[in-house]
Amino acid sequence: MLDAYLRKGAALPTEPALAGHRRVIEDAITSTLLTPVRFMCTQDAIRILSLLVGSAIEQPNACNLILWPKYRASPSSSNAYFVEPDVVVDLHYQDRVDRIVIEIKWDDVLHLNQVRSQLESAATDLESPDSVRHFCLVKFADVEVFQSKITTVRQWSEVLKDLRQAASETNQAGASDASIDWCYDAVKLLERLGIGSFVGLGTLSLVPLNRAFSFALRRFAWADLNAVRPNAKKCKPMEGF
Repeated sequence: MLDAYLRKGAALPTEPALAGHRRVIEDAITSTLLTPVRFMCTQDAIRILSLLVGSAIEQPNACNLILWPKYRASPSSSNAYFVEPDVVVDLHYQDRVDRIVIEIKWDDVLHLNQVRSQLESAATDLESPDSVRHFCLVKFADVEVFQSKITTVRQWSEVLKDLRQAASETNQAGASDASIDWCYDAVKLLERLGIGSFVGLGTLSLVPLNRAFSFALRRFAWADLNAVRPNAKKCKPMEGF
């Protein structure tokens, strides 16, 4: 899908569908970015995952990345039958298996009960439930999510910054051409989707929003504003000023 979006002019998932309705955004972006990682060697996959979650992941002997796996809902979950995180990565070490759960949000708001449910349900088949770590890539989230210590919140602009740096670095130790190419294409995709395009006010921290205000943002699609570029021509002063 990266090639289709970047080189063949396929409609982006954020663009209106033929009937005027919005396309399924999160699933398309998740698959576009992470399906290629499923088929990479362990070293490349771990390097890219470390960039996405914002922290170095210990190199395992092998890793297994699954999109939208289904787990039986835990007793405390609000889901009736099963829980379906966006991304689950099993890291196989010599003496243990660690698990990383990543929830991806685009225009939707992440709630703390969803994080709890994913953590509990994704740990049910592991010998050590404490080996599960949760990360989320979001635009919006409830205040409780930011205050909680059970997940690490990553803003899309933070991810873009890390990917830009990785794509621009040359002669990187241990970095393959495949992983650098992926970073370069991922940067182009996120930029086309409007991430990090406005830089006039410098770097802004992600501010927790209440549900009413975040709904207003999604309703008016302020998160999808076009890039703001400086005008090279100076405005002619008005007479009398």
